Amino acid sequence: MTDSKQRYNELTNFNSKNLNIAPRIVIPKLKETDYNRGYIVRYFAQKANDISNPISEISESEQNKLKGSAMYATTNLRWRISGPKDPVYDTNGKIKDRGVRESNKISIKLASDMIPNLKFYLPNLTQFNR
Repeated sequence: MTDSKQRYNELTNFNSKNLNIAPRIVIPKLKETDYNRGYIVRYFAQKANDISNPISEISESEQNKLKGSAMYATTNLRWRISGPKDPVYDTNGKIKDRGVRESNKISIKLASDMIPNLKFYLPNLTQFNR
């Protein structure tokens, strides 16, 4: 490496290893404790320069690695896995429970600030529900 290129890399804190970061994809493995709690936290990454790039579901530790990278947009959301699928109303017609579908739809909407097309990656709003 030439002196000028080395100096440039030092000044810009350039690390070529950051260019080769590829997220490790995971599929959540749920436990009984998750169902008792009623939700899990899911983590996602997508290349930052093009919203048509594929979205990857990743682990929390993988998200922490990618957070500092300008190459990826990351987000997480609280995914409801227990409870009624649809809203439950009391005798006065007020909502007692939004239901899994609506809760997860709201979570996706909030997380879409970072990854706009997340709703297309998560079309099944009752995934993992029981």
